[in-house]
Amino acid sequence: MKRRSSLSALVAGIATVCLSSVALAFQAETPVPATRVERLTYDTMFLSDDLMEGREAGKRGHDFAAQFVAKRFRSLGMMPVSDENEYLQLIPMKVFRTRYHGGVRFTIGADRFEPIVDIVGRTRQQEVMLEDARVVFAGWGLVSDEYKRNDYKKLDVEGAIVVLLQGAPPFLPSDERAYFASRQIEEAAKRGAAAVITVLPPGYEEQIMPFDRYADEFLETQNFAWTGPGGSVAEDPVHGIGHAVMGLDGLRRIFAQEGLEWEKIAPKLVHPKAKVPRFELDVPAKMEMGVWEQSALTPNVVGVIPGRNRMLAGEAIVVTAHLDHRGVQIRDGETFLHSGAIDNASGVALMLEMAQELKKRRLARTVVLAAVTGHEANLQGSDYLAQFRVPGVKKVSAMVNIDSLLTTFPISNLVAFGAEHTNFENVVTGAIAGHNLGIAEDPLPDYYHFTGSDQFSFMKRGIPSIYLAAGIGPEGREPFDTFFQSHHHQPTDVFELIDFEQLERMTAVHVDLVRGMANAGQLLDWDDDSFFAEEFKRADQRADLPQKRRRRGAN
Repeated sequence: MKRRSSLSALVAGIATVCLSSVALAFQAETPVPATRVERLTYDTMFLSDDLMEGREAGKRGHDFAAQFVAKRFRSLGMMPVSDENEYLQLIPMKVFRTRYHGGVRFTIGADRFEPIVDIVGRTRQQEVMLEDARVVFAGWGLVSDEYKRNDYKKLDVEGAIVVLLQGAPPFLPSDERAYFASRQIEEAAKRGAAAVITVLPPGYEEQIMPFDRYADEFLETQNFAWTGPGGSVAEDPVHGIGHAVMGLDGLRRIFAQEGLEWEKIAPKLVHPKAKVPRFELDVPAKMEMGVWEQSALTPNVVGVIPGRNRMLAGEAIVVTAHLDHRGVQIRDGETFLHSGAIDNASGVALMLEMAQELKKRRLARTVVLAAVTGHEANLQGSDYLAQFRVPGVKKVSAMVNIDSLLTTFPISNLVAFGAEHTNFENVVTGAIAGHNLGIAEDPLPDYYHFTGSDQFSFMKRGIPSIYLAAGIGPEGREPFDTFFQSHHHQPTDVFELIDFEQLERMTAVHVDLVRGMANAGQLLDWDDDSFFAEEFKRADQRADLPQKRRRRGAN
């Protein structure tokens, strides 16, 4: 049971009224607390209250939370992005509901894998029916000119089920490892694979989460795809084919069909110079998947602070924080509500505070702040935002993402994901150092934070992106292990976990970071020597939004 302060009681009272009638509730003015810590506390508590029903995209709790953010943008006099819908960027979505228990049926040889217990799956195809399918093991599926590696060399995977270790080899640098992990299924799809099975790598189930919990999270993740003009579904090779996941014991069972032992193969998969085992199995497999399609509408909430410099105003900085969370889930007949206080009510609260602070001083560049939807549905809201132009913005120069800020302990340093790959690293490190914080290495490389959140929607379109996260301090790994093993994507992610003085410190860093980027004199871009300067070639793939810009400016 949550502890209820007087502020919490006020939040609950307001939310009860609002959920009964959102329109009527927003006719009345709600007082906003005076100090920064109070505002951060109020907004986080409000957005993570049980009455928000976990803010699942496409559901009423998320819609109400979006109205809450839009009202705050309106009160700050931010420029809306739509003539008709003001601050709401309404996104039409296709929702894919699985036809099968556990999402997949899979048999190899005479060995049948039990859905949810042994394997889970997802697709966007109405039907995937593979009979007597070839099964090909391709290691990590890594393809890289930089590392002179092609795990598909001399392999024919056309029409096959490709089996891969999930992620990327641990000898790669953290950021590049995350990037190649994000491309695994796409690389298989490019080569004509009909389906991919990724296998949780060694240590994952012991150090991060066991397969039964992974299966729950996998199946509870929304399978959405935004649709563009004419109802065309966003292209996504990753989810356009069948994708299943199993634990390491499943790979042992697959290898056993050929009389192979995993323990003899495993060492070659983690050594940078070893020849990666890659082969086609002689035993055929059967796989079935399928979905029913539905339609939904869910909003990004977008406000704009126009730049004042005639030469730089068209080069926008985009700031995102995802508004949605995992909603209400039913497991074994029991109902669980996911409040998502740290992930990511606190991030949205920080962004609202940033909006208030950034409005106070003149900024050279335009700043676009967006509470995005569909993060838990594979970054759909930020992908939509990155694909289309925001009215009044000629191009996006750079972006900053705010997600799951671990403010449960005294922060002594930060991980600046993406900073070293840009030509404005000094702006990032200066903002951090200005608050007596150091720069840390990624403490959780197995989580792939560099590409795992909404910054990746912009990065893959050539836009340099920054994501700040807490680093390991004097407490060591304990706060990280506690949160990610016990609270992340669990009903226990509640506002009582948060140290709001630490959240205030993170707010101050982000305000200085975005202000510095917005006022920087140089063109914001990738560093010429960065690995990603080549991988993410800047290409203007964004079209005009199917929304009209409001003619009036900020109040």
